[in-house]
Amino acid sequence: MLGFGLVGVLLVSPLLAQVADLLAVLPARLMMWESSLVQLAEGYPLVRDVLGPVEEGRSCFGTLFGEIGQYFTDVFPYLFGGLYFLVHAFAVLAMSIFLAARPSLYRAEILRLVLPVSVPGALERLES
Repeated sequence: MLGFGLVGVLLVSPLLAQVADLLAVLPARLMMWESSLVQLAEGYPLVRDVLGPVEEGRSCFGTLFGEIGQYFTDVFPYLFGGLYFLVHAFAVLAMSIFLAARPSLYRAEILRLVLPVSVPGALERLES
């Protein structure tokens, strides 16, 4: 625990300094990128279509991030659903392999799940 605490203290201080530096530089950098995007949109209709109309007082990034956010809002449920399925499929596969490799090791635990009346039939099925 002491080691983890020491590593945390050593990492947190530089990380906070870097985040503060990033927050100091980011607004100016975003304004520069936005002016470049506006110039690009003036020359290329495709970029103008992607950015869409920019309202007075709003930035191009607000519109662009809104479009990207809408796309990812639609994609994330499917992505996490797929990951959920893969994790569960791997867990079932691993449990099946362990059970098939040494069924005698798990016999007592499996019989605990069966009603006492059905134990002889379950034992017979486990042995076959």
